[in-house]
Amino acid sequence: MVDVAAWNGGGNLWLAHGTGTTITGQPADPDTLGVSAGTNPVLTALSNGDIQAAWHGADTQNPDGSLWLAQITGDTTILGQPADPDVLGMAAGTSPSIVTRTDGSWEVAWNGGGNLWLAHGTGTTIIGQPADPDTLGIV
Repeated sequence: MVDVAAWNGGGNLWLAHGTGTTITGQPADPDTLGVSAGTNPVLTALSNGDIQAAWHGADTQNPDGSLWLAQITGDTTILGQPADPDVLGMAAGTSPSIVTRTDGSWEVAWNGGGNLWLAHGTGTTIIGQPADPDTLGIV
């Protein structure tokens, strides 16, 4: 089994793969993707063997940054173009959470400026409309 790790390395998304405690190859910051200060990217394993990543990315459209998504192979190659679908804002200093659904898609949750937001999708595409069900406050 190949493991993939992601971290905020000096404001960029860094990826590494390996087995157990051994890194295979060289860690990389593919595409020099920005990660907001004080936040961490999250990963979930997909049923096809790929990895789905979500992170709080710095951008110019939302003052505190947006939710970013990328699908990654086991060797840390990013498939397609990372995206910030719908330019979904995130509260400063917060990180998203992500899980794989039984149908192979993913579900992501994040602090969207004081409310819990949810979305599901595949790759970098959100299926349907992201929602803040019941306007649940989150700190």
